[in-house]
Amino acid sequence: MDNSEQNIEIDKETTFNIVDRNLLAGSTIKFDITCTLREHRQNETISISLSASLDVYDESTISTMAMRLKNIFDQLFSISSIYQFSLLLPHEVELLHDLNHTFLDYGHIGYIHWDFADQAHLHPQKVALVLENGSLTYVELLFYAQQLANYLIIKCAVQPGQIVCQLIERSFEMVIGMIGIWMSGGIYTPLNLHDPDKQLNAYIQQTDAHFILVHQTTQNQLLSQCLMINVGQVICFDHINAEITTYIDSINVTPEHISHIIFTSDRSGLLKAVSR
Repeated sequence: MDNSEQNIEIDKETTFNIVDRNLLAGSTIKFDITCTLREHRQNETISISLSASLDVYDESTISTMAMRLKNIFDQLFSISSIYQFSLLLPHEVELLHDLNHTFLDYGHIGYIHWDFADQAHLHPQKVALVLENGSLTYVELLFYAQQLANYLIIKCAVQPGQIVCQLIERSFEMVIGMIGIWMSGGIYTPLNLHDPDKQLNAYIQQTDAHFILVHQTTQNQLLSQCLMINVGQVICFDHINAEITTYIDSINVTPEHISHIIFTSDRSGLLKAVSR
């Protein structure tokens, strides 16, 4: 059985060096790996012998063990605090640092509706939304969202940071409503169609919302003092008005503004709103 032996010498100045490395062919050892410490009083040193079977360990593995053992003793005799000790070798620390160094500079922080508008200008005729047998291109979706945003700004006087709820089932209007709210500077707050009316009213009361976006199938679902805005009637799919006065560019939003609010419950079961 072949064995690999590496000696680590500790001298009186507590510096550490691997001073010997031998492959002992044809010899046998009792254990798969053995670590032996010897004190040399004449020269005031301590040597450590690490013996391992090559039938069990690769040569590179044994070498790494020796280096790791040396690293431990380096730290034991240093002035470092014990919580700073590490089994990692220098190249492993560097590798770990590289793996965790994931910072990317995205430049200026944009907004979802801005990014969508950029895509609409780059790919106006590409399909952006598909639902059952219908579809909308990027430019169509942008146009309808701008129409709704202008309505919220001009007719409803929605201000940046104002909550706008939405109670709309899966449809084109759902996506148009979401983008339109962001374009107006409002806080997108979706309501779940399957929640009881009492719970929906509790959500609306908690957010102190004044506007709720609905469409034809949900406009009569709630009895609320809020203004119900039928998205389908606002954007008028059948006749597109090409002369839209756009006030969207004047809306001042910052990264500190809340994007949306969702509803959940805490451990006690009480309803609460969570903003992002």
